[in-house]
Amino acid sequence: MQGTRSVIVNGMNVRLHESSKQGPLVVFVHGLISDHRTWRPQLDHLGGSYHCVAYDMRYHGLSAKPPSLQPYSLAQHASDLAELIHALGSGPVHVVAHGYGACVAIAAALENQSRVRSLTLVEPSLETMLYEAQDAPVRAAAEMQFEQIHAELKRRRPFAAMEAFAWWVDNGQMASWRAIPQEYQAMVVDNAHTIGLWAHAPETLKLGSAEIRALSMPVLVLNGQETQAYFGRIGERLS
Repeated sequence: MQGTRSVIVNGMNVRLHESSKQGPLVVFVHGLISDHRTWRPQLDHLGGSYHCVAYDMRYHGLSAKPPSLQPYSLAQHASDLAELIHALGSGPVHVVAHGYGACVAIAAALENQSRVRSLTLVEPSLETMLYEAQDAPVRAAAEMQFEQIHAELKRRRPFAAMEAFAWWVDNGQMASWRAIPQEYQAMVVDNAHTIGLWAHAPETLKLGSAEIRALSMPVLVLNGQETQAYFGRIGERLS
């Protein structure tokens, strides 16, 4: 059974979706173009043994969309996650995070190590790990694809933009995008605007190998056999 409630985090209204409040607390952090719906299967599966919480980051899903004077930023999202963990008041928590959300989780854990029991990072998008000359083609391919995605968004064609994103993530295939439930496609399209916000976000935090090594809690990095090379290479460097 999943429930929904709102909490105030750093002065903003944040929407939570959670399982029954029993067992260790696990906080799930979604990535770019996503919201809490990414984690519904995990909440259903784990909710009987863990107190699972999935939330919508600011600008995503049903959480507040601050005025344009408050930019979309990694630092702000990390601060929000830290304050959310504090508001939940359950001591050190397990954090499971995907993509951009994994960067948020790393940044929050670095500044709040006593509050995080473990980190599970699924395909983290920590671009600062792509620093070698051999990474240039991977970065260039990503930049080229994001130009197409931004072009579709400017034409107010969010579905086409997300198809372009899915094509890149799925290594030039569309089978996965076409196979996923319409509800998941709708979630991605609903949050397509966050790509533009992320692209113009100020780079206020620098996360690299030194910062990762400074984490004191256990860290698990997960990639799939068919993970896009961009994310796969980052995962290899973090492992």
